This record gives sequence, structure tokens and C-alpha cells, in this order.
Amino acid sequence: MNEFDKTGYLGDGIRQFQHSTLDSFKQLFALCKEVCGFARAKILPLKGDRTNGQTVLACCLFVKILNGVEATHILSTYGLTHEGRIILRSALEGFFFLRATTSDAAFVTEFIKADEVNRLKLMRAARKYDKSPFLEIRQYATNEVIQAQEEKIEKEEIEEVNVWNVAQKYGLQHIYDSHYRLLSADIHVTARSMEQYMRTGATGSLESIDWGPQSEDVDQNLSLGIDILVRSLACMDGLFGIGIADELKTYTKRLETIQEGQD
Repeated sequence: MNEFDKTGYLGDGIRQFQHSTLDSFKQLFALCKEVCGFARAKILPLKGDRTNGQTVLACCLFVKILNGVEATHILSTYGLTHEGRIILRSALEGFFFLRATTSDAAFVTEFIKADEVNRLKLMRAARKYDKSPFLEIRQYATNEVIQAQEEKIEKEEIEEVNVWNVAQKYGLQHIYDSHYRLLSADIHVTARSMEQYMRTGATGSLESIDWGPQSEDVDQNLSLGIDILVRSLACMDGLFGIGIADELKTYTKRLETIQEGQD
């Protein structure tokens, strides 16, 4: 039994894989790190109006996206590509909402009000159980409170925010139908998503369970992460007028050049 088999991702056995992976995809790792650094330098210092819901929500969504891309970078060094795709799916969803937020101030109200529907679902669920983690919510969520919440939602015609509707409205349906649908498969535990944990022979027969690091999708994950971040930066530029369009075009061209070199 080798060191990785003993300690997994929590020990020193993963270090050799990290070194070889960083070397194999050094251009993408370097570009991803550079774009993340650029984002921090340009976006985090922004001092938007704290009373302006559009700028506040945009900044919060951008931080979520940036953290997701940086987390994907870290996970990729460990060969945790499946886990990276799960985070990328969340970052991509954040991008859809960011595009909507920076394009239409009215979306902010829609996005915030939609949480009332989530609150109602949680209260209804809490009424079914008298154990943790619902004890405190159950004490609050009386039948009267639930009824008042239902009436509020009906009166104000509040609806859930549908990701597909957002993507379609803001011209992102091609990204939803491609990347988002493919990444969504990693969120759920399905027979197909389990294939990556199997090592098969030439005839397709199972040889062993593969629970070690994987590098097959490192380039795809990093490329998508960079693309999401550049698109998100463009949204922020449109809202705040930062003046970074030329830099973003350069990053996109550099990414395309790296991808062409890998084909």
C-alpha cells in the first residue's frame, strides 16, 4: 500500500500528483491564477453605493463566482475534477444571475423576493418534523405564520427564479444547453456519474474501483473556469465602467491559443 492509499488527499502522498499536474497544465494554471489576480485587483476595491441593490448584489455574485473559480483551480491540482465540476456549476449559475443583475436593475427585486418562496418551503418542511435541524424553525413556523407567508406570496405574485428562464432572457441559452446541462450531471448521483470511479479494460469490463486523483478533465475545468470569470468581469465592467474590455479580449485570446495548442 502506497502513501496515497494510506492517507488519500489528506496526506503527503498526493504531492507527487500535484507537481506533475501543475507541470502538465502549467499554461492553464498560470492563466487561471493571473485572471483571478486581475479580478481581485479590479473588482474587490470597488466602492459601490451600499444602498443600491443592483451594485451590492452584483458584487456578492461576483465574489461567489471568483471563489468558485479559485476553488476549482485548487481542486484541479489534487485531481478532484468531479468535485471541481460541481463547484463550476454553481459558479456558472452565479454568472447567469450576474448577467441578469447587471443588465436589468428590476431583476434584483425579483431575485430577492424569490427567497420568500424558499422560506415557505422550509417552514412547511419544518412542520413535518420535531427533531434537529428543524426545532427552532418549527417553533417559529406556526400555522398562522405559514398562512401569512402564503398570502404574501399570492398577493405580491412572487415566483421562484428559474435558471433556464434567466439564461434564455439574457441570451445565454447556448451556455445553459451545453456547459450547464453537462455540469448538472455531476451534481446528482446517477449511474453515468459513477463511471468515473471505475477502471475498465479494453472490452469494457470492470477491472477495479478508481478512487485516486484524475487529470483527464483538468484542462476542461480550468478553461471553463477562466471563461466564466472573464465573462463575469465583462458584466462588472458594463455596470461599473471599469474600462477593462481590452484586457478581457486579451485573456480570451490567450485562452483560445492554449486550447488550440492542446488539440
